[in-house]
Amino acid sequence: VGASGAIFGIFGVLFVASRLHLPMLDRRGMALLRQVGSLIVINILIGFSLGFVDNVAHIGGLAAGLLMGVALPPGGVSTRGAATRFIGSPLATVVPQTARAKVEFRLVPDQDPDEILAALRAHLDTEGFGAVEIEVQGKCPPYKTEPNGWLPRLLLETARAVYKDGAVLTPVATGIGNRYVFKRWTAMPIAGFAIGYAGYQIETNDEHIRVEDYREQVKWVATILAALAGR
Repeated sequence: VGASGAIFGIFGVLFVASRLHLPMLDRRGMALLRQVGSLIVINILIGFSLGFVDNVAHIGGLAAGLLMGVALPPGGVSTRGAATRFIGSPLATVVPQTARAKVEFRLVPDQDPDEILAALRAHLDTEGFGAVEIEVQGKCPPYKTEPNGWLPRLLLETARAVYKDGAVLTPVATGIGNRYVFKRWTAMPIAGFAIGYAGYQIETNDEHIRVEDYREQVKWVATILAALAGR
């Protein structure tokens, strides 16, 4: 009995999460992931040709990983920058006197930013980093509209009228703002729609967009406004 089923499950999670929720991998990571896809295909073909390989475990693990990648939003911590420096002159190669790091906690529905902040403080204190100071530069509760609500459905329907392949619905996306206020007080649905294509590498050093994407976006916005006016 091996762990190949679990490994196939990890492959499935990576494959779906990097495409459905947001492209979390940079260009090198996507190239590696494509190699993993080839490896999956090769191993499944070998499993069919060899009688002693449990292909059911491979396919079952892959299917379970794909489902988990769809169902579980990718919360976590994103490092936004880090710096260390020596204070004084002349310049010297020494252990820096200060160090700073900027991180972003990406919350999912039902998480509270104050509770996350308290958990971070408790973790630092427990691990012996009580001297580390935390400066909060912004926080807000997470917000989510039901994916099958009327507004997400309208966006998908209008996208199919403009784009050949329609649009991809991302159940949970990153960002910060006051959308939670509308959810709490008015139950107003909010759904964002953005320009992008499979290789635009959002939130990486290679993030970019193409001019033709803007042209199609203008058509989509006009179609959305017309659909809203007809409601």
